[in-house]
Amino acid sequence: MTAFARAFRLHTPDGERYDGSVYPSGRCLIDHRERGLATAWISLQALKDDNPGALIEWADGTEEQL
Repeated sequence: MTAFARAFRLHTPDGERYDGSVYPSGRCLIDHRERGLATAWISLQALKDDNPGALIEWADGTEEQL
């Protein structure tokens, strides 16, 4: 069975919110809609390391403090 990407919203300490997803490969992508850009990380851990104090709100309603 093929795995699906997992959607989340990243809440930064300065109040910004970004939609993102984690892919079965482990890579993460954040969409910067207002700027027309996207940022990618090699792993969820790399995203966490670059965003201390942020909060991940998973699409299923659970949260994870970074």
